[in-house]
Amino acid sequence: MAKAAVEGDVSCWADICLLKAAFKRGVKTGAAAGGDGEKATLSALKKVIPPAAYNAIQTGAFAGATRTTGGKLTVEKFISKDFFLKMAKGDAIEAEKLAKKIACDEQAAQEKDAKGPAKVDATTKRLTDTSKYTGSHKGRFDESGKGKGKGGRVDEVCNTGYVGNYKGEGTYKGNQ
Repeated sequence: MAKAAVEGDVSCWADICLLKAAFKRGVKTGAAAGGDGEKATLSALKKVIPPAAYNAIQTGAFAGATRTTGGKLTVEKFISKDFFLKMAKGDAIEAEKLAKKIACDEQAAQEKDAKGPAKVDATTKRLTDTSKYTGSHKGRFDESGKGKGKGGRVDEVCNTGYVGNYKGEGTYKGNQ
């Protein structure tokens, strides 16, 4: 006998805004895994959903929830009581704990983001100090210590016919 779908969202269990933000964070971090900004694949939500619940929905609950949306989960489906009950294997108390845990984890992640970037350790600071580099390596970093990438490592060849140190390129008129 199949269980009837439970209507409504999990707003009575946890802050709905935090759950939506957790979904968006999962979609953002899982873009390489198939997240497209509005819908998420199961692997895109792996960082958002706790491991036990993730394993529970891998067995087919995710496929059932995404049948109408082409294998991707929408935010509306994610915040539904029905989906949380599937993650908790039908236990309403566990589903509520799961919703609270995801919301709590998202709040902690938002607070961490609000603090700003982590302090730069001494080794990174020493290695990105541009005053310590000489020769060709001093062009690898800008004044702020950020790497320039390939532009700071490779001299691009310009096959225009001028010598590399000639500063008046394009000024010779010739016999025209």
